[in-house]
Amino acid sequence: MSASPDSGSGNPANAAAEAATDAAFANPLGSLSWTLPAADAGSATVDDAARWPLAADVAASLSGAGPRPSRQLLSKGELLYHHGDAASWAFLVEAGLVALSMAARPGRERIIGLAGPGDLVGIHNSGQSHYLDSATALSQEVSVFRVAAADRADSGSHYSELLNEASLLHLQRLTDQLEDTELPVPARLARTFLRLAERFGQSNDSGATRLTLPLTHDTLAAMVGAARETTSTTVQQLRDLGLVTGTRGRYVVQRTALQEFATQAAMA
Repeated sequence: MSASPDSGSGNPANAAAEAATDAAFANPLGSLSWTLPAADAGSATVDDAARWPLAADVAASLSGAGPRPSRQLLSKGELLYHHGDAASWAFLVEAGLVALSMAARPGRERIIGLAGPGDLVGIHNSGQSHYLDSATALSQEVSVFRVAAADRADSGSHYSELLNEASLLHLQRLTDQLEDTELPVPARLARTFLRLAERFGQSNDSGATRLTLPLTHDTLAAMVGAARETTSTTVQQLRDLGLVTGTRGRYVVQRTALQEFATQAAMA
């Protein structure tokens, strides 16, 4: 039986794809623009380092009168924080991608979403005492700024806005997971690709959306709550239908057609 396009980390093509994918998130501003708080830039997006403050400056404003936030670097697979630990820090992602997960059952984690540049993770509300999920570096290199929980009450509008957004995103991730629970795997996977395309994708004039993320089939399986083999088979089904092209970190998604497929698959 031939190997899955996603298998074999020693494959030169796969290694090149992974390197290119990680490079897309190496810049603190990345290829993914993120919105500054309204107090600084209105609805403008950060796409020019010469025009807008870097994440370090935004992070510094989150500390109020406290010490300047410290940068923390992680390698792929390294844990940032663990579910249930005391919530001592909020983390502003500067570069790279972080996988947010919860225990689906003992010994098995379910990825509930991905966080990228500009996202605040770890803290979702001002009274939170423990982390509600776990965060692990998904990119080869991840950079975050740590904001001490003790400073957050006096950190001003920047933190309040990011905290509100983090709370809404966390609720949306949990809602999505709950809605997907009883759906067939094809519907779950299609909905997952659509969410990733909405958050991280880059659309072109033809209506297709390019998705450059370090997504192995193992990661996708953890996101949809299915066995890897089943996930791989379903990815191939989407390829055969022309809804998704590419592999291992570089996908092109036909969002309109994929949405129709997801709706039909949910009723199967």
